[in-house]
Formats: sequence, C-alpha cells, structure tokens
Amino acid sequence: MPTLTLQLRPARITDRPDIEAISALTWEGTDYLPRYIEAWLADPNGEFYVAESPMGVVGTGKLTKLGAGEWWLEGLRVHPHHAGQGIGRALHEYGVGRAMVLASGVLRFCTEYDNHAVHKMSMGTGFRQTARFLRYTAEPDDRYRGGEAFRFLKESDLSSVWGFLRKSPTFALASGSTCEMRWLCRLITDERLISWAAAEQMLGWYGAHGELDGVIIALTVPPKTAEETPTLHVNYLDAARGWLAPMAAALRGWAAAQGIGAIRHMLPVAPERLVAIEQAGWRRPADGGGRACLFTKHLDTDQNTQEESTHATYNAEG
Repeated sequence: MPTLTLQLRPARITDRPDIEAISALTWEGTDYLPRYIEAWLADPNGEFYVAESPMGVVGTGKLTKLGAGEWWLEGLRVHPHHAGQGIGRALHEYGVGRAMVLASGVLRFCTEYDNHAVHKMSMGTGFRQTARFLRYTAEPDDRYRGGEAFRFLKESDLSSVWGFLRKSPTFALASGSTCEMRWLCRLITDERLISWAAAEQMLGWYGAHGELDGVIIALTVPPKTAEETPTLHVNYLDAARGWLAPMAAALRGWAAAQGIGAIRHMLPVAPERLVAIEQAGWRRPADGGGRACLFTKHLDTDQNTQEESTHATYNAEG
C-alpha cells in the first residue's frame, strides 16, 4: 500500500462536514462527537485536532483537560475507508506529543478490551493498563426492598466518604475514578465530591448499624421524549464486603420509587463483584459489548519545556 502523507493540525470549524461524515460511519451513526464539535473547538486548555490528507480530513482526536493535573485523550476517529493506513497511530502520537507540551500530571484514555492494536500502540508510548470495566444494566423494580437505607450525602459527609473509599478495594480497582457511559473516567477528588453532593448525585448506603457501608455516584439523565422515562447512570458503585449484592438490589427498588426507567453502570472488573451484581439481577448486554480498558501515562513535566509545535506532518503506511 502506498505511503499516505498526513498533516496533523488543530481542527477548524470548516472541518465540520468531514468530521460529521466520519461520525456518520461510526457506531452505526450513533456517534456522540458531532454534539461536541463547537465546545471542543472553543476549549482553551486542550486541543481538538485532525489528520488531513490530500483527500481531506480522514481522522480526528481530542486532548482534554479534566482537572488540575488530569488530562484525557478522546474522540479518536478514523474514516473507515482509510483504516489500516497508520492514521490512528499518527493521531495518538500527536495527541501524546501535545500533552507533553501542554500538560502535567496524568494522561488517560479508554478503549475496547479487544482493541489489541491500540493496546500495543499505547504501551509503546508509555501507557499502562490501570483498570477494566464492564457495562451492566438493571430494570428498576419496586419488589426490591432496602431503599430506606439510602440517603443523599452532603458536603459534611466528606470525611466519612473518604474514610470509606480509602479502605475500599473497589476504589483501587477503579483507579480512583468514576467511569461514565461514554467511557470517560474522572478522578474522585474533594472538589468533585462536593459538587456531586450539592447536585444530589451521591448516595450513601447505611447498614444495620447505621454506618456508611456503600457509596453511589450517579447521574439521572432526563428522557428525550414524553413517552420515555429517565435513566440512572451510575458512575461509581461501591459497597463494603458482603454488601454489594443487597445494595445493588435495593438500588433497583429505590430507582423504581424515583420513577427511573433503567439503570446503567460500568462496573470495575473483579470476579466477586461480577457474581454479586448478577445476584442482584443486573445483566450484561446480549451482544457482549461495553468492555472498556483504562490506560494511564504519568507525564514527565521536565519535557514540557520542549519547543511547542502546533503542526506536524506524518508519513503513514499501511
């Protein structure tokens, strides 16, 4: 296959038609990327970039600052007609290079379990796999009891929450992060806990002795039509030893009382957790999808003094 010359550069609003064309061929047309184009172009901290060939834009990627010392690679797309030509690798390497110039702290991203080419490429650029997640769903059901053990946590509960998390194997298993439905992982920090508490997005589960035996961080997503019901996106779900199955079951009853239509969660992988959540009636997708790997790279701030470059040219080969 002949060499394909690419220019890697910041995206422009005039790239929208090409980006939308790529998105239309991604995930059977359900790609979220078109909804973020304007916001990503206006991002003052990271960079939205494209791979441009003589035939036009053939791929995209995004470097995003999630918080202090916390950076995220997302939105990597390659036009299917140009798959296997090294475009994904070029975009990944460009994004990592921009992070080395702009960022400090940690750089992370998620990809599929079976995307072995990306796994290999990532390890070649200094990443290591730090967590794995599986998507589970459950139907709310008012036959499940125990909802009275939940209460919304407040900022005044932070010391109890941290006391629980620091002892939790799940917190370490999840690399200290939430995992959102579009596979975006955010570090759990004081600032975020305060924000989630203020928005009533953090539930505490209190056991028989009135102690905090579980923490849930969840976002209720409103329905798109009057006929639909809200979905509860559980971004973090953690329980003390022996409590996960009863808490996950009680959450189904609690959600039914709130008028929730469905519950979704990306569960950190450990055999005992999979058994427990399935005992509570939660299930994996029938197609086996929703399998995410989190990769992490600790950025070398000493290299951030290198000369900044906003453009790059690559020769990509198939």
